[in-house]
Amino acid sequence: MKPAFVMNTHLRTQYLEATLKLFEHQGARIVVSDSGAPSDEMYRVLRDVVRPNSAITLIEPPDGEVRDSVHKTWNRAIEMLLPEGYDPIFVGDEGLVPSWNFVERIVSLMEDEPEIGMVGPIHQAGVNEQYPLKEDSHVLQGLDFDPLNLEKLSRDLQVRADSASIRFRTTPFIESHIRAVRARVFKDVGLFDEGYWVGWLGDAEFCCDIRQKGWEIAVCHKALIWHYRDLFFPLATKNEWIKRDTKHALKRWGTGEKISEALRRGFVERRG
Repeated sequence: MKPAFVMNTHLRTQYLEATLKLFEHQGARIVVSDSGAPSDEMYRVLRDVVRPNSAITLIEPPDGEVRDSVHKTWNRAIEMLLPEGYDPIFVGDEGLVPSWNFVERIVSLMEDEPEIGMVGPIHQAGVNEQYPLKEDSHVLQGLDFDPLNLEKLSRDLQVRADSASIRFRTTPFIESHIRAVRARVFKDVGLFDEGYWVGWLGDAEFCCDIRQKGWEIAVCHKALIWHYRDLFFPLATKNEWIKRDTKHALKRWGTGEKISEALRRGFVERRG
């Protein structure tokens, strides 16, 4: 596997800066694909951190596009990296990658398990009234997380990852802006569907496409990240995105039940 790191621009700038420093220190191939998020703090990071750094490739959004869709942002980077032979590891800037060991464990898993086409970490998806703990996040309960103390947060995540009893499990679906995808997967199924504005249903469809081509999808229990979601956008805005994506999904699937059926079909969990 030949990994390259693809990062987008959203609003959690301190995580973006911390992860950039981690990857740069390891001499990694880094691509930042700007989604045009209108944030003064993000503009500062692009101006002062990203653009002056020759080790980072910055992909600018098309002229006039502001707050571009996640899938369009990712696809611009994929089109650059695939001809170079890289396997993309996507890192949304709301996620804190705790250490280089996190990267090594995901890459090692994909090298040892050639039938796995996409791997995601176990992640904490934020704990508040709107974003309760996700299914896999029970492994993070009981820890005193401070999302603004990055050094302590990274250390706590690493300790818990080291104690995981299994290395991975296969799953029909992962929804995460932090994931590794083999280049051959994109050659088999194509790029992300840009008709979807955010992940959610678009991720469900992409996972279905991967599995229908014979690939497995896995969650690496030895890789934990903190995916800090905050209430950045008004609820009405999020509802509008959901309506837009649902309409697009129904063009292919017809009903929500068919999407759920496709996710379950032929699924046999495997643990390693």
